[in-house]
Amino acid sequence: MKILHIIPSAFDYFNDIRHEAFNLLEEEGDLGMESDAITVGYGSVTRKEKKETSAVAPSRRYIGQEDFKKTVKAWDYYDIVNLHCPFFGELGTVLKWSKEHPEKKLIITYHHDFVTPDFFGYFIKIYNYYFLPKLFDIANLVVFFAEQRNYSKLGIKMLKDRSKIAVLGLPDDGNDIHNFSIAEDMVLVYNSSMLK
Repeated sequence: MKILHIIPSAFDYFNDIRHEAFNLLEEEGDLGMESDAITVGYGSVTRKEKKETSAVAPSRRYIGQEDFKKTVKAWDYYDIVNLHCPFFGELGTVLKWSKEHPEKKLIITYHHDFVTPDFFGYFIKIYNYYFLPKLFDIANLVVFFAEQRNYSKLGIKMLKDRSKIAVLGLPDDGNDIHNFSIAEDMVLVYNSSMLK
């Protein structure tokens, strides 16, 4: 199975998501998945970003941010596109590509509600309010982490079709709950998306 991760990188707003996503990418590789990643181009990548990425994904080479317009044709190679959200920039491109390629699977991994640290952050928040419900509508599955399962959270409220919910990292608190790693959970999500 071939997976493309689209990872947010707008300035310093999404450092935690980038860290989690590249860690997931590395673990998927350890499980035998063919996983690649791109980030949206907002300028050159700092040494600090490259160092942080290589620390969590040592087998990956982080070249930097990509121009979506140049890479979107290459997405056809992948079986699944995993968009990590919240996000800033090019969500319209992802939406258009998904509509033009209904045979490809779109997974949205929603890391957490966006916290607005400054005035520009409000623009990012409004941007996500506009695009996320549209992307959730066309996604095959929308993935939340166990701590985001609270139905009062914004991400869950934007999702109209609750049958699309997949939860990663459930605690081992009962016989019917497994104790897999996040990457193992995600592989199960990928497999179930192929059945939809």
